[in-house]
Amino acid sequence: MNKMKAIIVGRFQPLHNGHLDLAKKVREKGYNIVIGIGNNGDKRTSRCPFLFEEVKKMWLPHLEKLNAKVYCIPDIPNDKEYAEHVEKITGIQEEDTTLVSGNEHTIKCFTEYNRIYKVLSPYKDLNCNYPKISGTYIRELIKENKPWEEFVPKKTSKVIDEINGIKIIKNLC
Repeated sequence: MNKMKAIIVGRFQPLHNGHLDLAKKVREKGYNIVIGIGNNGDKRTSRCPFLFEEVKKMWLPHLEKLNAKVYCIPDIPNDKEYAEHVEKITGIQEEDTTLVSGNEHTIKCFTEYNRIYKVLSPYKDLNCNYPKISGTYIRELIKENKPWEEFVPKKTSKVIDEINGIKIIKNLC
């Protein structure tokens, strides 16, 4: 019998301590984790400065311990087809997979339009400790030359340094 899976979908711009805390708590519940990294191709934007391979590199040091797999989820313009799109890429199915999300738009894509995924809320169901951290906040700190490293895993900070992420973020603003 297959173990239950949990899918965490996001852009992770960058991967931060809140994301990692969430994934650890999902793993502690016994789920095999599927991480869907939203991707808009090779275009860097102020909202999405990091490309899929760069975000994947941020996750890599944590995957084995989390028993997680990472997938690239290219953007599509159709909310009604989004869950099916993710299913085709990752192999998840609503019968054996729980969506982990606090994003109302993502939840809608997975619970309406002929899909009824179970949903775990990071704050209500998993007691995640990082409600104020967001990629937007971290990118703002970087743009303003304020300390940001404490909000991301050390290995994420290393990846950002390796790819000249600070310069990338500042150039996009």
